[in-house]
Amino acid sequence: MNSKDVFEKEFIFDFKSLGINAFFPIIISFISIIFIIGHLNEEHIITSVINISETFIPMTAGWISIFLFYDLLEKGGNEVIFTYPVKRSSLGIKRVLTFFFVYAISIVFYLLIVQSLIKQEIFLSLYIQLLVEGVFFCALGFLIMSLTSNSGISIVILVIYNIVSILTAKKYFGFLNVFYFNAQLLNFKDIFLVGIKPILYSIVLFTIGQWNFNKVMKR
Repeated sequence: MNSKDVFEKEFIFDFKSLGINAFFPIIISFISIIFIIGHLNEEHIITSVINISETFIPMTAGWISIFLFYDLLEKGGNEVIFTYPVKRSSLGIKRVLTFFFVYAISIVFYLLIVQSLIKQEIFLSLYIQLLVEGVFFCALGFLIMSLTSNSGISIVILVIYNIVSILTAKKYFGFLNVFYFNAQLLNFKDIFLVGIKPILYSIVLFTIGQWNFNKVMKR
C-alpha cells in the first residue's frame, strides 16, 4: 500500500469517527451567513462581515481538533489506539493539520457565498485572516483535549476563550488575544504582521500538545 492509499484510508477512517462534528464548520458557516443577511442594508457591511466571521468561524477549527481525539483520549485511550489503521506518529499534529483542511475548505465556500451576497471583493484578504485565526484555535483545541481528555470540558474552555476574547477586544489581557478586530479589510502586509502572534502561539500550543499527547499515549 503506497503513501497515498494510506493517507486516504486514514482520512476516511477519521472522517467517519468524527461523525456530525466533521460538518460543524459548515453548519456554523450557514448560521453566520444568516446573521450577515440581517446586516445587508448596513452602510458598513464589511465591518459587520468581519465581526461576525471572527466571532463564529475560527472557533470551529478547534471544535474539530477536540473531537478528532474523542474516541482515542476520552473513550478508549491506549485500548483503542491499536484499532486505528494509522501509525502512532500520525495520531497527533499531523492528524490535526490534515483536518484543518476541512476547515480551510469550508471557509472557501462560506466567503464565496458572503461575497456574492454583499457584492464586494472580500475573499482573499479575509480568507488568509480566518486561516491564521483558525490555525490558532486548531492548536488550542488539540492542546486542551490532550490535557483534559474530556471533550465537554475542552469545548467549554474553547468557547469561554472565544467569548472573552471577543467581548474584551484586547482591552484586558490583550497579549492572549489572537483576533485582528479590524473594521476594514487588511492588506497582505498587515495580515502577516498582525498574524505573527497567533502563528507563534500556534507553534507553542502544537508543541506542548504533542508532547503531552505522547505522554498520555505511554500510560
